Amino acid sequence: MARTSKHILQIAFYPSLLTTRAKMLEVDGYRVTSVLGEAGARAFPADELAAVDLILVGFSAPRDVRASVVNWVKQQKLSTPLIVLQAQSWEQFDGADMTALSEDPQVWLAAVAKMLTAN
Repeated sequence: MARTSKHILQIAFYPSLLTTRAKMLEVDGYRVTSVLGEAGARAFPADELAAVDLILVGFSAPRDVRASVVNWVKQQKLSTPLIVLQAQSWEQFDGADMTALSEDPQVWLAAVAKMLTAN
């Protein structure tokens, strides 16, 4: 278990996945703030966005929607690392610091831990 107070902003696209993913991250010891969809991300207060340790973008929206979220986050000029969960292994996201295949929670949880340890 990570035993950390690192704060993760999770951008999810389905309520059930938002809840499930948040619980998994919390069990690993992270503080999690979750928003639903692109509109939820864009409505997140800028000062709070700058204070999170990592941004995690879920996999369940079409690729172009997730790419739009990544682009918007990067336009905020944050140094906050950003991980995008892939629905397919071939998906790439310019501007993401890391991608991780979503189908195995142990894989993407390890990616989160690795990114937070590096920063």
